[in-house]
Amino acid sequence: MTSGASSAQIIGTALTQRIDDSDVNSDIDSYAYEIGVDGGEGFVARAGLLFSRRVMILATSRSATLIGTYEAARVTGIDLNNEHLTGFARKGSVAITLEADFMDNTLSGTSDNDLLSVNGIFDDENLAGMVTYRNISGLLRGKIGGTEAIGIFHGKTSSSLMSGGFMVKEYH
Repeated sequence: MTSGASSAQIIGTALTQRIDDSDVNSDIDSYAYEIGVDGGEGFVARAGLLFSRRVMILATSRSATLIGTYEAARVTGIDLNNEHLTGFARKGSVAITLEADFMDNTLSGTSDNDLLSVNGIFDDENLAGMVTYRNISGLLRGKIGGTEAIGIFHGKTSSSLMSGGFMVKEYH
């Protein structure tokens, strides 16, 4: 069972080396993610930013409220049963509100359904940190500008994994 993030695996809106029958978002223009079974690798979760997406210059104001949606998939109850991997797949997409503090270089908040929490830090436009999605902790990577942020995330436990992303813009 592996999870990872890479922009090298994503071209346009499609992941290269796509896993057969995997769950992949395809209608978001800023990031892509995938979760599925990859032959001898078992269950795999990965996410990446799309190369063509850029963010605006960092803000000079002190803070901003950023609103948008996240989308994520997870597999739970992963088990090896009679030499076959089994698990339960779920996918979700809900509104999220994040607060960007440009003085402390932090991005944090929780989705409207309280299933995703984001705790990020940034240096210039590069976003990093941690997320928790449905009690699965994971790594956060992305880009942040003065009026928007794009994040991708992935993580795993001994019997579950998840991946996804968010796109948020300044609320006026």
